[in-house]
Amino acid sequence: MLRALLTIVGVLELLFPRQLVEVGTKMAYESPEEFEIKPWVIPAVRTEGLIFLFFVLRGVVQDKWPTEVEAEIEA
Repeated sequence: MLRALLTIVGVLELLFPRQLVEVGTKMAYESPEEFEIKPWVIPAVRTEGLIFLFFVLRGVVQDKWPTEVEAEIEA
């Protein structure tokens, strides 16, 4: 469940960062029109999406191929 949620959020942040920031700003502030998105926010949102996807994929790979330590414990 958590893996699926992180995958969805990661893909959305990677593909639609500006729209997500705008939606979040509208939800957080009563008058979001007064706020201006800083130039570093969109790349930061994309980076966060990549990090989420990295951890999801890392978890999938670790589930499929156990490390040497895990293999020794199982033996």
